[in-house]
Amino acid sequence: MTPGLIRLAVIGHTNAGKTSLLRTVLRDREFGLVSSRPGTTRQVAAVQVDLGEGCCLELVDTPGLEDSMGLLDALHAGGFDPREPGGARLARWLATAVAEAEFAQEAKALRQLLAADLALFVIDAREPVIGKYEDEFTLLAGAGKPCLVVLNFVAMPAAQPAAWRAALQRAGLFNVTSFDTVVFEAAEEARLLQQVALLLPSAAAHCERLRVLRDAERATQRTLGAALIAAMLLDCAAWRAPLDGAGASPLASRILARERRLVADLLRLFGFAEADYVNQPPPVVGALWRFDPFDPATLKELGLELALAAAKGAAYGVVIDIATLGHTLGLGALLGGVIGAGVDAATRFNGQLRDAWTGQRYAQLAPTAALFLARRACVLAGDLARRGHAAVSPLAARTALARALPGEDQIAEALAACARHPAWSALGAAPAPGDRRRHATLLALETALSVALRDPTATPLD
Repeated sequence: MTPGLIRLAVIGHTNAGKTSLLRTVLRDREFGLVSSRPGTTRQVAAVQVDLGEGCCLELVDTPGLEDSMGLLDALHAGGFDPREPGGARLARWLATAVAEAEFAQEAKALRQLLAADLALFVIDAREPVIGKYEDEFTLLAGAGKPCLVVLNFVAMPAAQPAAWRAALQRAGLFNVTSFDTVVFEAAEEARLLQQVALLLPSAAAHCERLRVLRDAERATQRTLGAALIAAMLLDCAAWRAPLDGAGASPLASRILARERRLVADLLRLFGFAEADYVNQPPPVVGALWRFDPFDPATLKELGLELALAAAKGAAYGVVIDIATLGHTLGLGALLGGVIGAGVDAATRFNGQLRDAWTGQRYAQLAPTAALFLARRACVLAGDLARRGHAAVSPLAARTALARALPGEDQIAEALAACARHPAWSALGAAPAPGDRRRHATLLALETALSVALRDPTATPLD
């Protein structure tokens, strides 16, 4: 055996979720074969996880125990000395012709049990406690190996964890934990690793390294997920799609395509495939938008950017529009502000002013629709963070999200800034490199989204 190698054998009845456990622990949806048909795993499959500095964890998937009652009877009928230690007695029975001929699948699993440092005995907590399972407990207790019982599918309505714990205690098995391989909970995984370390002190360093690795992965997923979502939201909120003569616009199709690209990126980030998600178009409504040089928000943006130079320039061109009772500044104020600010600002707003004067109309994502996209993206990231890699039913896209995200005010504020800067969106021409305000707004979005993604259970529900 390799120094520093710890071997864990995953044992259990057929269809208890042994392969499912390994898929979720390994974050590998392709490991083994998961099916509702009994006896899907017919061969032993092992995978090693290199944890660094000589620590290596080997996880062994085994065929299911299909006939534990007959197996126990055959073991007793062998006439072995009852005083012989259980592990030695089981090893001698495995060398018999009966073991090979009548219990070939069970024998494969029991050999791995004896070769392992610790057994993870997986139970489908939805099943009723009946005799064949209690006979499995007897076999397990007599194998002479430390064992941790793992109750699977505990998040399902039919689960009976209390009944299983009581039955296990009657059989003398008290080391029990819950770990749902479909509805993933980080706390359950940490508890499983902690209990393995308590039962097998030589595996303590391995378990701690794996726990730290998984914590770092979740932090990375949160950071990268926020960055991916922020980039999509900036592209969608800032983009202004020109309307043609018939009033048509590519707004909806381009935004939905951008969201689909984000979905693919998030699925990859969390280790899933496109088959794990059923996309449904959101009820995005494009709002008509006409550039208004007298819009208060635009003037405020100008004032913030152009500062004193703009104010001085505007002083030479202020015209109060009597028709608006003094609530808007006239065109002279805007032009004066641009002139006072210098060539850079004039260049920036020249195209927008030209479009305003020529009557060009645009479609732009409404603020409520932009927030909906933010909520839907964060909910998807939260759903993926809570999805075990053994799950076989695809996630369905959310189409009704009423509850606000944590920190949504900051997200809305950043999206409003994006909406006033169409040049920031990559859906049109490529954004100018080195735009400090764009970078600052993108960073603000990422920060706010990181707060929303910190606790996956805090994301909005239908």
